[in-house]
Amino acid sequence: MKKIVLIVCVIATSCKTIECDPFPNVPFFSYEKNQKCQFISDNDALTFTVTEFHGSEAWSFKSNCDCGCLPFASMRLENQNIIISGESFIDLNVDKNTFNFRYIIQQSYEVQNEFSFSMRNKSAIDTIIANKENPTYTWMRFSSDKGFCGFGNDNMECVLK
Repeated sequence: MKKIVLIVCVIATSCKTIECDPFPNVPFFSYEKNQKCQFISDNDALTFTVTEFHGSEAWSFKSNCDCGCLPFASMRLENQNIIISGESFIDLNVDKNTFNFRYIIQQSYEVQNEFSFSMRNKSAIDTIIANKENPTYTWMRFSSDKGFCGFGNDNMECVLK
């Protein structure tokens, strides 16, 4: 019995505290629940509501392994016909200056398209990411000052107002 208590004490005292940063407040991934976002398509306005937004907060844990943290944030925009969900994370073990993104634009459960990309050092970008897997939405636009700001296909363009 003394050996078990000694082993538990050694393991417990050899743990170190890992401090994890929150997901930073950045303009390209900043939303508030119930916020309205308007996109314009062929002079028609599409209004989306932010139904979900979560950014990880600062936290810590004890561990005896060489562990790391993964600050993340997620969002969801919805209107009557389209759902846009996005997530971003920073893999601090790889590069603390690179934001990784994944967006899914979904018209129904069967029709969706995924866009994944990275941005280093919060660099000023305005780019179009193409994904031709699903013809419903073949591209999305991302800007370092606005974040997700457009989507469409060869016949339709929908941009943030």
